[in-house]
Amino acid sequence: MKILVVDDVQFTCIYLQRVLEHFQHTVLVAYDAGEAIRTLHKHPDIDIVITDQYMPDMKGTELYQHVLGFDIYNGIDAVAFPPFILITANWEKDLAEHALTIGIKRVFEKPLLPTELMDCIDSLKSIGEPENALHLYVADPKGQTHRLVASMLDDTEHQVHQVSYGSEILQAIDEGSTISVVLAEYDLEDMSGPKLYKRMRALQYKILGDQKAGNLIPFLLVVEELTPEQTTVIRDAGIRDVLTKPLDMTTMAEKLSTLNNRNSMMSSQRKKDPDAVLVIDDVGFNQVMIERSIRHLNYAVFKAGSAYEAMDIFKQKSNIKAVVCDLMLPGLDGIDFYRYLKSNAEFDVPEFLLVTACEDKARLSEARRTGFFDVLPKPIDPIRLVDLVSRMVGGQTAAQYQDEITEATAPKLPAAEDEQAVEDGSIVT
Repeated sequence: MKILVVDDVQFTCIYLQRVLEHFQHTVLVAYDAGEAIRTLHKHPDIDIVITDQYMPDMKGTELYQHVLGFDIYNGIDAVAFPPFILITANWEKDLAEHALTIGIKRVFEKPLLPTELMDCIDSLKSIGEPENALHLYVADPKGQTHRLVASMLDDTEHQVHQVSYGSEILQAIDEGSTISVVLAEYDLEDMSGPKLYKRMRALQYKILGDQKAGNLIPFLLVVEELTPEQTTVIRDAGIRDVLTKPLDMTTMAEKLSTLNNRNSMMSSQRKKDPDAVLVIDDVGFNQVMIERSIRHLNYAVFKAGSAYEAMDIFKQKSNIKAVVCDLMLPGLDGIDFYRYLKSNAEFDVPEFLLVTACEDKARLSEARRTGFFDVLPKPIDPIRLVDLVSRMVGGQTAAQYQDEITEATAPKLPAAEDEQAVEDGSIVT
C-alpha cells in the first residue's frame, strides 16, 4: 500500500516510515499540511493518510475536510478517497468523537504502538475487499451512527440501510429481505435495542423453525456508556456483542470479518479453508502480538476474548489446527476450558498451547498433566511461539523466520545518524 505520513515532527515521520516500510508499504512523507496537499495532488493513488492533528499551518481534521473537496475525489472520473488516520499527542474525547463523526477512520494517541497501527492498516485494507458483501441495517433515530458506519464502509461492496424504528427491522425480516447484520442503538423510536433483539429472535424462531440454529441474524448493540442497569438488561436479553462509542474502524472491521466468515460457513463450501490457529486471550494487545508473531506461517488466525467466544468459533470452524490459550480468562479459565473440550465428543480438539504469567508450579504442573502441548511463559518469546505453533500444526520450525520475527516484534528505531540529529537539535522530539 502507498501511505502518506504527515507530521511536523521529523522524528515521528522517520519512525513511522521505518515501521511501515518494514511491512512492505511504500511511504511518502510531508512535514506540514501544505506539503501534504501538494503530495496528494501529485499522487492520487495514495491508499492511506496518517496525519498529526496539531500542525503549524492546519489541523489534521481541517486537512481531511479540505482534501474531501479535491476534484480528483469527486465527479464521474473520481478516484477512491484515501482513509485518514489521525494521531495526536493531546488526547481529547471530544476531538476523537468529532474526528470519527466527520469520517476519519481511527484516532490514535501518541506515542503510537507499531502493532496497533499495523492492525488498523490491515483492517482498512481487508474491509474494502469482503469475500461476501454484507447488507447492514442500522437502527438509529438520530442518524449519527449510520453516518459513521456508512463513512467507514464507503468505497466497499457493503450496503448500509438506516431505519429509525425497530418495527421496520421486524417488517424487513418478515418480508424476507436480505439482512446480514443489524446494528442498533440502545434507544429507538418505538422500543429499546434489547427489546428489538428479543423480538427479532422470536420472529426468526417462528420463521425458521427447526432450521434456526446458526442462521439467526447477527445483532450488534451500540451504547454511549454502559450503566449497571443497561448491563443487566443486555445480559438478560442474551445479547453478546456490544459496541461502545466512539466506534472505531478496527473494531468494526473485526466484527465484519467475523460475520463474513460466518456467512461463508453457512453458504456452500467453495474451497477448502486453510489451516487456522485460534488465539484466546481477553487482552486485545496480546491477541495482536501473537497474531503478528505467527503471521509468517501463513495460517488463518481467529481470535476470542473468552472460552465462551472460543466455543462459538469451534462450532463454526473445522479448520482449527492449533490453539494458543491464555490461562486467566473471564469465566472459564484455560485449563478448565481445555478439559471441557476434551470431555465433549462434539469437538475435535486440536493441540493446545498454554500461555501464562502464572508462576505457581502446582498450577503449571496441572496444565501439563491435563495434556497441553506445552506451557509458554509471558512475556512471550515470539521465536519460541512460532516454533511451537508450527510443530503443533505440523509445519516448519521457526529457524527460517527468526530474523523477520525479531524485526516484526521490535521495529527499528531511527539510525545512529538520526539519533545524533536529535541530540544536535535538528530533529524536535
